[in-house]
Amino acid sequence: MLSALPYLNKKSSITLTSGVYGIRPPEGASTLASINSAVEGRMRGLAKDLAPIRVNVVSPGIVDTPLYNGMPEQERKGMFEANGESSPCRQSGPAGGHCFFLCVPGKK
Repeated sequence: MLSALPYLNKKSSITLTSGVYGIRPPEGASTLASINSAVEGRMRGLAKDLAPIRVNVVSPGIVDTPLYNGMPEQERKGMFEANGESSPCRQSGPAGGHCFFLCVPGKK
């Protein structure tokens, strides 16, 4: 990431991806909890160090990836629908839209 700095300007934005395990890890996920917490800490430090470049972190929730292909179709579909209903964004699926929103200048 630091090798990209020469190509960024004051209106640039960096968006990192984290996950809920940094806040609410389930049993057996201490490694993922550590990784997610580290990403969020890195974001806070970079935001200070690189200001006025905006640095954000997105925790998109459950994202539809091949990781879930082993689940029965109906069960997987139900999981994503339930997640979307409980999500602050009221959606689940690809996280690209969340990241795009944070990269648009003037958005907070």
